[in-house]
Amino acid sequence: MSELFSIIKAFLEKSSITLLLLSIAIGIFSYKVVIVDDALWAICFACISYVLFSWIYKLFVDFKNEKKRKEEEKSAIEASNIRKQIEDAEALRKKGQKEASLRTIYASLPNDVKRGLERLYYLPIPDGGFTNARIIRMEQFEEYSDVIMACNQVMFNLGFEELIAVRSSINSSIYTVLPDFYMIIEEKAKEKGK
Repeated sequence: MSELFSIIKAFLEKSSITLLLLSIAIGIFSYKVVIVDDALWAICFACISYVLFSWIYKLFVDFKNEKKRKEEEKSAIEASNIRKQIEDAEALRKKGQKEASLRTIYASLPNDVKRGLERLYYLPIPDGGFTNARIIRMEQFEEYSDVIMACNQVMFNLGFEELIAVRSSINSSIYTVLPDFYMIIEEKAKEKGK
C-alpha cells in the first residue's frame, strides 16, 4: 500500500496538478457530454489530453526560460559594455594625467638637458631594435657627452620616474627612454627641427 502512495506522490510531484485536473476534466467531459459513451475511451482522451497539455506547458516553460536567459544575457552584455566604457574613460584620464605630468617634467628641464635629449632622439635607431632605444658606442662618448650628461641628469634627478634607463653593453651603452616620454621628446625635437 505504501508503494502505491509513493508512486502516486512521485507522479504528482513530477506532473502539474493543474494539468492533471484539466486532463481528468476533459476525460469526464468527453464521457458525459460530447464524444463517447465508453469509460475506456474517456480515460484514453484524458491521457492524450494530459500528454498534449504537458507538451504545451513544456513549450511555454521553455519559451519563458529562453526569454529570461536572453534578457539576462542582454543585461550582462550591457553591464559589461558600461564597465568597459568606464574602464576606458578611466584609462584615458590616467593617460592624460601621465602625459601632462611628463610634459611638465620636460618643461622643467634646463635647456642644455633638453638639447641633449633632442640629440639623443636624432641618434640612429638600432637595426631591428626598439624605436625608443639608442646606442652610444665607446668611441662616440666624447662626441655625445652632452647627450650622456643630459641622460645622467634625468636619471639621477628624476630617477623615481624611470624616464631613462641605461644598460651597459660591450664597448657601448644602450639608452632606453620611457615610450610616453620618448613621444614628448620626439614632438619637441620635430618642432625645433622645423
